[in-house]
Parts: sequence; C-alpha cells; structure tokens
Amino acid sequence: ISPRSHSERWFCIFLLLESMLIFSTFLGLLNSVLMDIFADSSFERQQTVKLLHYLQWRQVHGALRVRVMQHMQRVWHDDHRHLEYEVGLCQELSPNIRLSLMTHVFGPVLSQAPFLCWMHETA
Repeated sequence: ISPRSHSERWFCIFLLLESMLIFSTFLGLLNSVLMDIFADSSFERQQTVKLLHYLQWRQVHGALRVRVMQHMQRVWHDDHRHLEYEVGLCQELSPNIRLSLMTHVFGPVLSQAPFLCWMHETA
C-alpha cells in the first residue's frame, strides 16, 4: 500500500511525524521511570553497605545483626521519600502552621518523655 495522491502523501508524512513524536515521548517516560527505580535501589544499596561496615566494625553478629538490617531496610524503603518531602514542606509553611504540624507529628512522643514533664505540668 502506498499513497497515490498528493493529499495522501501529506497525510502519511504527518502520520509518520506524529508517530515519531509519540514514540519518543514514550521512550522518554520509560527512561525516566527506569532511572527513578535505579536511583531508589542505588540509595538502599549504599545505605546497606554503610550499615554492614558499621556492624562489622562494632562486631555485631547473629540475630541482632539480622534484626538491625531488616529494620533499617524497612525504614529506608518506606520513609526516606516522606522525610525528604517533610523537610521541604516545613520550609514552605508559615511558622504557626509548621508549629501545629510538628506538634501533631511529634507531640505524642515528646509528651511521654520523662525529662520533658515540666512542659505539661499545670501551675
């Protein structure tokens, strides 16, 4: 099948150019997703190597070593994006809203700390 008229030729050229644009956009998006996946795994790999060196330096072996590794891998996998976002978010908030947010997030933990009992004693 080949274009026969002048308008069919222009249509084929337009269709070819549009197809190239869509395909290149798709490849760019695919490349971006793969780079994000690689960056995440690279971060976790670097942190794991640092932790292994630390545990070896402190001569931590056995079940404690496994528990520490499992916990830190879970923390790195679940929390590192949220912590980075939280830092940026707090910089953008007004001081009053930031105080309210931080009180909501850290207040329950801080209210249970015995060395801070003077903060909620009533006069």
